[in-house]
Amino acid sequence: GVLTELHLTSLTTGANQQGDRYTEGFVGFEYLLNKGVPERDLVVITDGTNTYTELSATAAQLRASGGTDVLLVSDRYHSFRLDQIAGEVGLHAGVAPAPGSPTGRELARETVAVSIGRVIGYRRLSART
Repeated sequence: GVLTELHLTSLTTGANQQGDRYTEGFVGFEYLLNKGVPERDLVVITDGTNTYTELSATAAQLRASGGTDVLLVSDRYHSFRLDQIAGEVGLHAGVAPAPGSPTGRELARETVAVSIGRVIGYRRLSART
């Protein structure tokens, strides 16, 4: 058949951390809304406090609506782990790195997280953070 209409939904994820006034998911929602994305095309997922639990909640939401294909946008240094976790939770993901340069601390933290996650699994790693 011919594709006559493509409907995209943007999901924003993230709970709030101690001291946060708003969830990461809500901040992402507000950002996309202000960039012109129609509210009907936005879904906020506030389950999860780390990448693994956020992507697990995203995968559950997508499976409930019959999908598993996603385009994930995150910091460039986080792209590899994001892709690895997406596969682990059953998502078919493309990853688009956001602009910006990581700090040395961010690169070091990510290197450790990827190393440990590849050895023990990202789900087990997320239970320790």
